[in-house]
Amino acid sequence: MTDLFSDYEFLICSECGIRWGMPSRFVVVRREGNPDERKNFYCPNGHSQIFKTTENDDLRRERDRLKQEHARLEDEVMEAERRARAAETRLRKAQQRTAAGVCPCCHRSFRQLAAHMKSRHPDVVPMKDRKLP
Repeated sequence: MTDLFSDYEFLICSECGIRWGMPSRFVVVRREGNPDERKNFYCPNGHSQIFKTTENDDLRRERDRLKQEHARLEDEVMEAERRARAAETRLRKAQQRTAAGVCPCCHRSFRQLAAHMKSRHPDVVPMKDRKLP
């Protein structure tokens, strides 16, 4: 035989001291739920009751928020590192192609790449003359 009140939690009114039971699920939502769910409820004599947040609740929420922020920042760092590796790879490949005499603009091979760049692509600034930000 199951206990009739096993899924109930018993509370005491802070105003009149009456002891009464409420479903445990209701109490959990009121005590630990979102601030929007922490609405007033009433004892059988009509006194307004509310579960207030404790310092532990606030610290737990702050800890969870900081964990999420930390994970987000780690993801950003990993993404920035991935983009940096991709940019380095593109630069290395472009340097290898240029060293082999392939024009970075028209993708054709030339024996005298410097002369070709100067005559056909004068608006392109050579890497050695570029200023980094």
